[in-house]
Amino acid sequence: EMELDVAQQDQLARLIITTQAGSLLDQRIAQLAVGGQDPGAESSVRKLIGVRYRQALAEYRMDLTDGAGVVEDKVVHDFLNTRCLTIAGGTEQILLTLAAERLLGLPR
Repeated sequence: EMELDVAQQDQLARLIITTQAGSLLDQRIAQLAVGGQDPGAESSVRKLIGVRYRQALAEYRMDLTDGAGVVEDKVVHDFLNTRCLTIAGGTEQILLTLAAERLLGLPR
C-alpha cells in the first residue's frame, strides 16, 4: 500500500471530486437529450472537464511512479497522449468561449 503525502492526498481528492462533477454533468446531458433539448453547451463543458481530468490524472500517475527513465511505459504514454485531447475535439479556448456564450449569455 502506498503512502501519500498531503499534496498527493489533496490532488487525489480533487480528482475524485472532478469525477463526481463529470458524472452529474453526464446525467444532466442525458436528461436534456431525453427531453428533446439541445445539450450543446453542457456537452462542451463536459468535454472540457473530461480533458482536464484526464490530463490531471495522467500527471498524478506520473508523480506517483518513479519512471526510472523508461520511455516504453504505459503511464508515460498516457501522460503524453492526454496533451492531444485539448486539440482533438476543439481547443480548450473554443470550448470555454462556447460555454461563456451559451451558458452565461456573454456576447460573441
